[in-house]
Amino acid sequence: MLRNRSGYTLTEMIVVLIIVGVVTSLSIPRLHGATSSAGLRSARQQTAVYLAQAHALAVQRGKEARFVRSGNLVTVTVDSSGTQVVYSRTHDLQREHGVAIPTASLDTIKFDSRGFAIGAGTVEKVVLTRDGMRDSVCVSKFGKVITRGCSL
Repeated sequence: MLRNRSGYTLTEMIVVLIIVGVVTSLSIPRLHGATSSAGLRSARQQTAVYLAQAHALAVQRGKEARFVRSGNLVTVTVDSSGTQVVYSRTHDLQREHGVAIPTASLDTIKFDSRGFAIGAGTVEKVVLTRDGMRDSVCVSKFGKVITRGCSL
């Protein structure tokens, strides 16, 4: 006696699972690359914001302000009666975005009361790296923060 059953056979389920597994394994490298790229962009933006904040503080207060890098930590300090005081919260780019700043980057970029980068060459770079990718944020001698077209 044959009954008319609806449903899937075990073979059909195994074929579907194999197809899903293959598609997933092909997409994982692209997802990893997209995640790395997004983290690098976020860290670049955060670094640019901190550099612009140091520049703006120097002009606004008429005193020296600094963008300070210590390892993968970045912060902004401003002069207060001859002492540098931390103005903004320290960001750990490694912990927050998975990004490292190589030691070749300057530890401190200073801005004078006019907003000019003190002691800087023509352009100072803060290089960011993640998973073999590199990006950078540049500061001109005149204090302009450059996020696009900054050469690595």
